[in-house]
Amino acid sequence: SSDFRTTITPISASSTIFVQAFLAVAMNASDIATFRLARNTASDFSGTTTEFLTPDTYSTDQHGNLLYWNSAGFMDTIPLVAYETSGNTTARTYSPFWLTNAGTLYLNQYTSTTYTMTSVMTVTEIAA
Repeated sequence: SSDFRTTITPISASSTIFVQAFLAVAMNASDIATFRLARNTASDFSGTTTEFLTPDTYSTDQHGNLLYWNSAGFMDTIPLVAYETSGNTTARTYSPFWLTNAGTLYLNQYTSTTYTMTSVMTVTEIAA
């Protein structure tokens, strides 16, 4: 969702970029979800995408920054946190992504507007 894209232009190539998202999620089936944080060179994510702070064993399946198990019908707020060295002073956009095996993952609600929640994401530059 473009609602969760955050753009920052670092002031130093040696800064640390700290990304944290607290995602309010629910699932309609007992399932596992994989969450990843990604950086893109364009604010609309039409540029080059790079996933960062990945695990040692990493592929396009169930590996990511966070694995989450949910039984059907439960709502949770989960932390998704990663960091990287900026490397340059070019603007970049950060966004969370997720994948489920079988169920549907809902962000900020559970299946309808009866139960709603709030998610937040911050991107902070920390001077070296």
